[in-house]
Amino acid sequence: MDRVSLPDVGSGFFVHPAGQTVAGMGGDLPTRIVGSREDSVVVFGSDGGGALFALSATDEATVYRLPPARVEGSVYTEGEIPCEVVASGLAGYLTFLERELQSGM
Repeated sequence: MDRVSLPDVGSGFFVHPAGQTVAGMGGDLPTRIVGSREDSVVVFGSDGGGALFALSATDEATVYRLPPARVEGSVYTEGEIPCEVVASGLAGYLTFLERELQSGM
């Protein structure tokens, strides 16, 4: 399996295929957050509402939800709705998805 697609859970949750994640690291997706929080990130997923999910490249224990905001080049600039920490690491993100799935049942 190269991706996870849960379009019927909440507004939808998607874990991108490896190729898309690697392309994102090359600048196709944000690789840096600026604003109230500053970090280097690897975007690996999204939701159906336009938000991105990104793993911190500096501590690998933080998974962010980046709500829709301005992206210039590979820089995501926080907007009125700040990015939020949704999990600790990728295993924590999968637990987050499991909770979302269970709450939608």
